[in-house]
Amino acid sequence: MTASKLPLEGRTAFIAGVAGGIGLAVAQTYQQHGYNVVISDVDRAASTGRLRRSTSRARRPSHLNLERFGGVDLVVTNAGMLVLTLALDVGAEEFRRVLNVNLTGAFLAAKVFAGHMRDHRKRGGVIFTASLFGVRGGAENDAYSASKFGIVGLTQCLAADLTPHGICVNCVCPGQFGHTRSADRRSRKPPPRAL
Repeated sequence: MTASKLPLEGRTAFIAGVAGGIGLAVAQTYQQHGYNVVISDVDRAASTGRLRRSTSRARRPSHLNLERFGGVDLVVTNAGMLVLTLALDVGAEEFRRVLNVNLTGAFLAAKVFAGHMRDHRKRGGVIFTASLFGVRGGAENDAYSASKFGIVGLTQCLAADLTPHGICVNCVCPGQFGHTRSADRRSRKPPPRAL
């Protein structure tokens, strides 16, 4: 059966990080294919507003009763933050904050929803959004890169743990693109000085 012929109507996806960019496009695509989409983002107004305009299927996780939809079939963890700072200039609290959002948040979402799939013997999937910086480092990306390397490792470990339960775990590693939050931050940085 080809992907275009798979019955998708009525399945439920939990997608974190949907206020813009990749997360918004993912949520809209799953909605267009008939999924019930449950969303999470710190920018509640932007995420909910954009999805409501495209379909009425957007739901906040605080209103989610997993049994209402028969559980979640797919988890997409896309929430993330980028701090562009040289390694020696990043404070410990800022470093922890990036790891908490990018890595710990992804782990906790997978733990809750994939755990529900496993406990109810339901086949499903988990998709993590890592980054090109999760497979190679770069200047001023220390906390971000460390968190995304962690996502790649977490993906491999959870895949080994959950495959026997019929839960497929993958991650995507997109490169840079014109995401508004990081693009705005880069545009405010002064240009490098010649010595």
